[in-house]
Amino acid sequence: MNPEQDVTAQMKCEYLVIGSGAGGSVVARELARAGKEVLIAEEGNYFKTEDFNDSTANQLMKLYRSGGVTPIIGKPIVGFAEGACVGGSTVINAGYFSRTPQRILDHWNKDLNIRSYTMEDLIPHFENVERDLSVSIKKDDGSNKDSAAMEEGCRKLGWRIEPAPRVIKNCSNQNHCPTGCPTEAKRSMLITYLPQAFEAGAKIIPNLRVTKIVKDKNRIRCVKARVKASGEEVTIHPDFVFLAGGAVQTPYLLKKSGVSKTAGEQLQFHMNFKVVAKFDHVVDAENSTVSLNFMREFEDEGTLVSPANFRMPFVLSTLAHHDNSLLKQVFAESNRYGLFVTQMQSKSMARVHATFGSPFMTYKFHKDDLRSLRLNMVRTGKLLFASGCKEILFPIQGMGPVSALDEVELAADKLKPKDIELVTVHAMSSCPMGHKDRGSVVDENGKVYGYDNLFVCDASILPTNIGESPQATIMAFSHEIVDRHVNSRK
Repeated sequence: MNPEQDVTAQMKCEYLVIGSGAGGSVVARELARAGKEVLIAEEGNYFKTEDFNDSTANQLMKLYRSGGVTPIIGKPIVGFAEGACVGGSTVINAGYFSRTPQRILDHWNKDLNIRSYTMEDLIPHFENVERDLSVSIKKDDGSNKDSAAMEEGCRKLGWRIEPAPRVIKNCSNQNHCPTGCPTEAKRSMLITYLPQAFEAGAKIIPNLRVTKIVKDKNRIRCVKARVKASGEEVTIHPDFVFLAGGAVQTPYLLKKSGVSKTAGEQLQFHMNFKVVAKFDHVVDAENSTVSLNFMREFEDEGTLVSPANFRMPFVLSTLAHHDNSLLKQVFAESNRYGLFVTQMQSKSMARVHATFGSPFMTYKFHKDDLRSLRLNMVRTGKLLFASGCKEILFPIQGMGPVSALDEVELAADKLKPKDIELVTVHAMSSCPMGHKDRGSVVDENGKVYGYDNLFVCDASILPTNIGESPQATIMAFSHEIVDRHVNSRK
């Protein structure tokens, strides 16, 4: 079975799904199973599992947008990483699968008046997706010494730590999560929902970038696209459009096409900082899986800590501001180091600009985020020293290795935003669901305000920052939206 659709200059379809990540794959599968004619337009290339054995550098170029990092311009610059391939970011993420926190759903219900996305509404979708993706807790086989060390640190401090649910099956500790799983242990959309969509009749055109949505009063008349390799122009005439390009590409396309003026005005994201910790004993993190657990003592503030994928290119990039002698030391004794990430639910908001031929993001650093960074630096130091590490390397300009908590506290007190290197892999809420008078872009059916046949199903419609990996929430929302649509057409 060949799921790829031949390309012609003029094309027609019943349903056009733009994007094939966590949201687009759900929509495509459910529509196809309902007997609809479905065409998926995906900007990225179509890779197979056997393609995931290349070097880290080559995999970043193949699977990620902009070769790995897209900047969110501000002080400091935040590096945003997202997938740009068939399957989207589910191909390159860690596979964490956490349900939407109850506190977030309560906030949406009580404060934003979003009534039909309660935990009771979403639980059936969570349960179905968890079954379909084999969501499970990886058993500790003794190889994850970084996770074990963090668990011991939490025990000493009396801090809450919980296992990390992930979309995995028979994980063999290849540690290739960020560059495509070569064993299919990580259950990305590429090997789950998309093949099921194709089996039900859906077709896909990879390497096709949608450039414009053409409107006609309250309907989308056609969609303009370009074949990346040849530059060939394609016009697609769909009856319905489901846009699932992600938290950056979706608002960019809506804004550039003149469909929505409010799209992209309140992009929210997590702020992550990574630290490298040295232990006296062998950790051998490179031969373990990404993480077995999360430190959740402060999750109500949106703060989580976990081990991260310990691959030497990622470790050295985290330490790029340190001198060569230190980098050589880390490289020589790499089996005694662990890489940990602290994730914060930031208050800073970004804007997606459509001035140029691709999205351009800017943000203004919120003063409360400086307080959170300082506080979480100290918390991270306290946790890792309690975990048995002897030295910590923070991603802060001018800050060398620290071996005591008072050194971390002193550095945190002096921290300026421009000095810390931040990254994010979770962006959301740039086309938020909600009421139009609040500046929302879509209603509770996922339909873009003002249009009868345009829907959005991706991270952009989450009403606010959720403080967790958004994949579970994206998929549950997408199931709810497509179910409502299919039922309304019966």
